[in-house]
Amino acid sequence: MAKMLEAIANVSMIAAAALVGATLVRDHLAPRRLSLPETPPPGTKLRLPGHEWSTRSIVLVLESRCRICTESAPFYRRLVKAAEEQGVQLVAALPQASADARGYLRGLDIAIDDVLQIAPAVIGVQGMPTLIAVDRHGLVKQVWRGRLAPAEEAAVLASLRGD
Repeated sequence: MAKMLEAIANVSMIAAAALVGATLVRDHLAPRRLSLPETPPPGTKLRLPGHEWSTRSIVLVLESRCRICTESAPFYRRLVKAAEEQGVQLVAALPQASADARGYLRGLDIAIDDVLQIAPAVIGVQGMPTLIAVDRHGLVKQVWRGRLAPAEEAAVLASLRGD
């Protein structure tokens, strides 16, 4: 009887340890996909220090150390060309000094005239890259974040036409 109770106790302790271990792995080690709210939310006025809205615009919130920002350069070059054709202004907002930001964009062959030094948190952006479609009054129309799938790239380009 004593051996049977000892065996049951051992099995119970092993099961409890396995349950605790599985919980720790799930809660602390397993990758999680965070669901961040769209920021800044559509319909809000986007305020960029040192910038006045006069036409529809796309704001590219980038950072030179952002790997996805750099890897997205081919799309940004297509975006520059399409924006010029549609009369939509592109504004680049980077946390680096303007001269450094311009050098980064120049190195990627992305021709954006309006480059501002802005910390992303100041305009409510939580991650980079973030693209923000804004109307001529500075009201946010749409927000795209992260690495864009082809369908999302098409949506950004369609927003230039007002679709």
